[in-house]
Amino acid sequence: MIRRSAIAGVLCIAAVSAGGCADFMQRSSTAPDWFEAKAKEFQGQGYPELSKIPEKRGTTTDQPAWDAAAASLAVKAAEIKAATADVPPNPTAEEDRAMAAQLRAKVEEGKAPAAQPPEGL
Repeated sequence: MIRRSAIAGVLCIAAVSAGGCADFMQRSSTAPDWFEAKAKEFQGQGYPELSKIPEKRGTTTDQPAWDAAAASLAVKAAEIKAATADVPPNPTAEEDRAMAAQLRAKVEEGKAPAAQPPEGL
C-alpha cells in the first residue's frame, strides 16, 4: 500500500512544477505565437462575439425561386446540346466488339496497317 505521505509528495512536486512552468512562460519573452493564442483562448479571448457572427443565408423554399433555378438549368442544358450536336455518338459495345474482331483478323492475316505514332510527337 502506498503511504499518504508519498502521494502527497508526488502531488506537491507536480503542483510546484506546473506552477513553475506557468510562471516561467509568463515571465519569458520568447514564448511561441501559438502559446499566446492558446493563452487568449483559455482566458476567454479570441472567440467572436455572438453579435458579430453573420446570419445564415435563407433557404429558397418559395416556388418562384425553384422555377427560376429550373429555367436557368434548362437554358444551360440547351447550350450544351447545341455545342455537342455535331459530335458523333459514342460507339455501342457491339460496334466496339465488331471493330476489334476486324482488327484482330487483319493482324492474324498479316494485313494490319503499320502503326502510326500519335499526333504531336
